[in-house]
Amino acid sequence: MKLTHDTPATKKEAYDLITALKLGAELSEAEIDSLLLYFCPAHPKKVKTPMEWVAKAAAVKDVRQHLLYIHVSNGFATASDGARIHKAKVDLADGYYCPKTLLPTKCDLRYIPDSTIDSLLDISRFDCESVLLSETTTGTEVYDKKITKYYELACGLRFYAGYVQDACNGDNLKLTYANNPTISASNLIVGESQFGKFCIKGLNL
Repeated sequence: MKLTHDTPATKKEAYDLITALKLGAELSEAEIDSLLLYFCPAHPKKVKTPMEWVAKAAAVKDVRQHLLYIHVSNGFATASDGARIHKAKVDLADGYYCPKTLLPTKCDLRYIPDSTIDSLLDISRFDCESVLLSETTTGTEVYDKKITKYYELACGLRFYAGYVQDACNGDNLKLTYANNPTISASNLIVGESQFGKFCIKGLNL
């Protein structure tokens, strides 16, 4: 089963569709998909599967359509919203998957090259340092007109707390960063959860 429609119904649309069903109407595949997306529950805060964990990193709204999905290729699922990446090993067919339902979709877009993703997830080629999440400090600041909670490393790098919490999934993980402010990877942290590898871009606060 593949989703053919990736936009959830509104509350009124869902009501109208269910009313139509009650009256004996047959719904199209796209209408059924819109209902499925409307009623689909959110993933738990502490996820239990690799796909749920990967889905946390998918974009919610983005003009770059490929970032709205989970991409599976060669036994690995990857999602990114442009500021973070989650990648985990899975036993699924290649293709795009809906981050809400985790069902395959008929989406056919070009995704981020594996070589680019892997180079961001592995910064061991640089001089690196690591800290545990519990060794970081927390704070809040107005960012993009919103009060933003962040984790801060001793070197001054700050990372959106929500992204770090999604990646660590409740565990006190080791966070690794490049100890060189002149390289492109200097504003990244990488790590590995029970499900897979992640990379998070720092905030420009």
